[in-house]
Amino acid sequence: MESHYTADSCAEYLSKFYILPHTYKSSLIMGVFVPILFSIAFIVPTTLAALLELLDYRHHPNAHQHIGLSIGSLCALVFSGCFVLLSLMWRKTVITRHSIDITLTLSKTNIPANTVLGYAVDSIRQSKGPSGTRLSIVHQAAGKQQTKTPFAYDPDDLNDPKLRGLFMSMSNYGDVPLTELLDDASNDKYPRLEKIVLAGFVLLTSWILWFCLPLIHHAVEQLGSIANSTT
Repeated sequence: MESHYTADSCAEYLSKFYILPHTYKSSLIMGVFVPILFSIAFIVPTTLAALLELLDYRHHPNAHQHIGLSIGSLCALVFSGCFVLLSLMWRKTVITRHSIDITLTLSKTNIPANTVLGYAVDSIRQSKGPSGTRLSIVHQAAGKQQTKTPFAYDPDDLNDPKLRGLFMSMSNYGDVPLTELLDDASNDKYPRLEKIVLAGFVLLTSWILWFCLPLIHHAVEQLGSIANSTT
């Protein structure tokens, strides 16, 4: 199923089959639900830790002023953290007849079709947990080094004949055969894994909320008492 076309085969393929732009996005689970749950799992403990630290100012002579500044700092931290974490939802790839535009977390890469050398399916080995694979576009602009840019997509997109044909028209620069990736997609392996990841985040977030929310409520009440006593 692998092929050995020349480097300009990508440009030829796009000009023939991607006359109209097509967008591929991360799945709803990995692009929306998991980032939101991850944000909650980050925000709630951070808020609790900050509130507990604020309580240390209760005996400070200028407690009201210190609490106000600390709350402002906490809001800035939470806002910036949410912005970075929720930016995971913006992962997408737009393929046109002239280029492949890949938007990842806080970055966007425009890859002209005539600079695409191929793709790479690389194995990701982990010391703990199952190993995985990463699909990237391999490209090289004139005078620059060869680069691999991760391809943002929903695993179900690999069942799209047009997208399959794009990868089959190029050479694989990775260490995993394309057939392995496509077979896993055909067998619905990735949706099952995503559901397991989602279930894990649901359990983790539920435990964090159950443990932290009562403590946050109690800390807010104490801070309110301190604020009232200093006015």
